Amino acid sequence: MRMELMKKFLGVAFGLALLTSVSADAADRNVSLITAFKDICTIEPPTFAKISQKAAAMKLVVHQELGQSKSGGQFSHNKSWFIPDTAGQYELIAMEANGAKNHVENCGISATDPDGELFKKTLISAMSLTASTSEIITSDGEMRVTSWKDEFGEGTSLIMVDGTPKGHAGVMLYYQVLTPGMP
Repeated sequence: MRMELMKKFLGVAFGLALLTSVSADAADRNVSLITAFKDICTIEPPTFAKISQKAAAMKLVVHQELGQSKSGGQFSHNKSWFIPDTAGQYELIAMEANGAKNHVENCGISATDPDGELFKKTLISAMSLTASTSEIITSDGEMRVTSWKDEFGEGTSLIMVDGTPKGHAGVMLYYQVLTPGMP
């Protein structure tokens, strides 16, 4: 009887230790991703050219490139690079687009493994964020989009996209600059 209780106790203790370890690893991963985002994307307002230069200086290999930048008119240009990391790979993303009335530039990161809710809590704490200015669930119910408008100054947004509504892991975090009136 005493041996059975001991086995149950050890099983519960091992399970709790394992859960604590997983939670600590997830928290460390989130901090690592947020630190990388701050270091790569938030030191200065993002421009496609500067992000590309940083990626080249880091000797990153292009993962994907869609569209191309143009000197005027409407266009969209997206480029991403995988960044190896001891805590797990993530993606650096640069985006530039000209619309009929605005010019937008983004710098962001994306990772497939973080839990959206835990990541959001870590992000709010690590970046001393106040309440978000908007939080919506996409029309298909797949993703949550949380925004902090003017977080880095007028015309800027911090945007986090995650798979929490459907219980999916993965986050995208962007620093966006919107410039009205550019061709």
